[in-house]
Amino acid sequence: MIAEAAQVCRVLRLDHKPVIVFAGQGPATSAMLDELVEVLNPHCDYIHFAPRPHPRMVEDYASEVGPWNKALTKYRGAMVVSDQCSMRQMVAVAYQWGAVVSMYSTTLLEAAAARASAIAMLYPEAHKVFRQSNPGLEQFPLAELGCAEYVSDRADLDRAIERALRVGNVWREKQERYIVADGHNASRAGDAILGLL
Repeated sequence: MIAEAAQVCRVLRLDHKPVIVFAGQGPATSAMLDELVEVLNPHCDYIHFAPRPHPRMVEDYASEVGPWNKALTKYRGAMVVSDQCSMRQMVAVAYQWGAVVSMYSTTLLEAAAARASAIAMLYPEAHKVFRQSNPGLEQFPLAELGCAEYVSDRADLDRAIERALRVGNVWREKQERYIVADGHNASRAGDAILGLL
């Protein structure tokens, strides 16, 4: 992970400033990006910001494209906009220095599995989208487990970003406890399924 982060930093010519990665999703993603930009602007001189739209944003969420682009114009710092590396590679960089922010993207699970700071932005508008997309779930499971920080307003987001930048990943212990990455997950899943038969 550390070697991969260093390689990505070389390719993108990043210095050792923290990287805040934003993984876009579908509906409400541009509103969440706009909020994140407002929170990041006071930090823009000493961070790298890497916003990534959902891979199918143009095809599936076309109404988000204009507001997404407008939100990006409000950011006062330099952005890491590159197709030279994957989202997984950007998560590796955030693990080393920074955080991954999204609504409820699987990228947050990747971040937690990589032991990076993961911040789930579920403001009321985004939480409504989450509930519609995931009937039966009241909360984002990673946040319920304590593997990601749940933020529901700008003050929460500001505190979460400050904590990630100043303290680092405060969720690591729970991530290690609940997201086991030892290479035996398929075996455990098979045993659980057999136990149900």
